[in-house]
Amino acid sequence: MVVPYIFITIALCIFCYYGVTFLLKRWDEAQQRKAEKTASQFENMFIFMRRKVLIRLYIVLPLCLAILAYYTTQKWRIVATA
Repeated sequence: MVVPYIFITIALCIFCYYGVTFLLKRWDEAQQRKAEKTASQFENMFIFMRRKVLIRLYIVLPLCLAILAYYTTQKWRIVATA
């Protein structure tokens, strides 16, 4: 009776491991494309930024804004919908 649950748990763990790896790879590729596009737009305006800095900004800026929104409103519902 316990064996099927063990097999299901193992299968879910394997699926989650490879699924998360796949999703993180896709997310990284999307961030790279977005950084390349933004960097080329900045270069057209004679503003030169490294692509890694742009990728970090795409990650850090939304987190900071979410934390700021929570501290100003004290409501997670507003932060989640923003």
